[in-house]
Amino acid sequence: MTHPFHPLYKREFVLVDHRRNWGAEQVFYYDDVGKLAHIPASWTSVSAMDPFIMFAKGKSFFHIDGLLELTKLVRKINGGGK
Repeated sequence: MTHPFHPLYKREFVLVDHRRNWGAEQVFYYDDVGKLAHIPASWTSVSAMDPFIMFAKGKSFFHIDGLLELTKLVRKINGGGK
């Protein structure tokens, strides 16, 4: 697990499957109690690390694209147009 905000960060699991589900890459593994679990492949070493996560080094919780979209929504809610 390579995503720095995930509670299982730095844990290693045996990869069971890696596939695209509903347009998103997922990896499947068995958790500590033997239940099949899945997470986004981008949170693991299976996929290349998200550059934002790599450079933020845990100092920022949000991507700039998400913050810009949030700004648009807040303006719209407050009647400020686009």
